[in-house]
Amino acid sequence: MGYFTSIADQAFKTGPGGERLFFLGGPWSKPLVLKDEQQFTVTYRKHLWMQRCFLTLLILGQPFLLIAIPSVTEKVLGFVSYAGAIMVIQWLTQRIVFGQELAGCKRLPQRMPLSEFYRQLGEQHPEDGLVWRLITCLVFALCGVGIALGPIQMASGIGVICSIFFGACGIGWWYALRLKRQKLKADRISHPRSSTRPASGFVE
Repeated sequence: MGYFTSIADQAFKTGPGGERLFFLGGPWSKPLVLKDEQQFTVTYRKHLWMQRCFLTLLILGQPFLLIAIPSVTEKVLGFVSYAGAIMVIQWLTQRIVFGQELAGCKRLPQRMPLSEFYRQLGEQHPEDGLVWRLITCLVFALCGVGIALGPIQMASGIGVICSIFFGACGIGWWYALRLKRQKLKADRISHPRSSTRPASGFVE
């Protein structure tokens, strides 16, 4: 499974009736119910390409932005404004890319339980992939602590924000890993001679 594919997979889950669900706002949002497999395939491919383009531009463009606007890392307000601008741009991009495709889709009347969302998230990744994502979040959270407490010339509030954000992400990955290991343990007890293979991406 590729890097961008693993990111795109996280927005898609399966409903209690087997329907395909598309989460535009993460686990706390009410997902859109896709009409059929054809719509799912089109939506998935659009989402995958959007992630590829958006994240690539974000990663490559940040060094130039930090040089042009140093207040992004020197002031908490600048950092928060920068993060907020990214969220607004992503929201607008989603509306443009998916607006016509998802116009007739309905939302589930209630949110998916977090336990079910993270259970399916765990199924979408191999166990070692979940471990590495958890470790990455912990490292970034510790970097935030270093920014907040160390001599680095960045606003300490930025370090606090980063620690909270990546700490919360780490909790999510830890929960998905915990649920996956519980399922693997139950499967080994029920079927001691069978092997469990990690789930792959939705679309080849």
